[in-house]
Amino acid sequence: MGASLQEERFPEGAIFTVGHSTLPIEDFTGLLAAYGIETLADIRTVPRSRHNPQFNGDALAPTLRRQGIDYVALPGLGGLRRPRKDSPNMGWRNESFRGYADYMQTPAFEEAVDSLIQMSGAKRVAIMCAVAMPSLAGGRCIERAGHSGRGNPFPDEPSDAQAHAVRPGAGHNRDLPA
Repeated sequence: MGASLQEERFPEGAIFTVGHSTLPIEDFTGLLAAYGIETLADIRTVPRSRHNPQFNGDALAPTLRRQGIDYVALPGLGGLRRPRKDSPNMGWRNESFRGYADYMQTPAFEEAVDSLIQMSGAKRVAIMCAVAMPSLAGGRCIERAGHSGRGNPFPDEPSDAQAHAVRPGAGHNRDLPA
């Protein structure tokens, strides 16, 4: 099978972000295929969706496997973190964001980022969460952690980004179509 259109446009080791939102599973797997994604790292702390059961981890893994895409649960990068009582991240007004910022300073988070980066050296990887635009949520924090001091490329979001599109992360200035 030939390279997808997007495969040749991004640097080796690039890590992409995608949110499943309410997409039909066929559209979701089509997006992954269009960007040449070989491994989907599910970063949801709880890999379930009450309203979109096609994205429950136990349903998604076999669906992806049939498409030739590996599914890896990576809850160590997920949200739902409580802030520390002595949080150094008081600049975050939102308690959930502050909790995640506190968690980012732990060895567990560092290990999860290292695992993600190791995966990206072997195959083209996308991290997945539930929101349509993960780069506006925890995905942006993970991008910064993966790029800072590690040099992993997180390509910019496409300029005509549409809801649900696979979104390369921040790190390189590129003007790419969705």
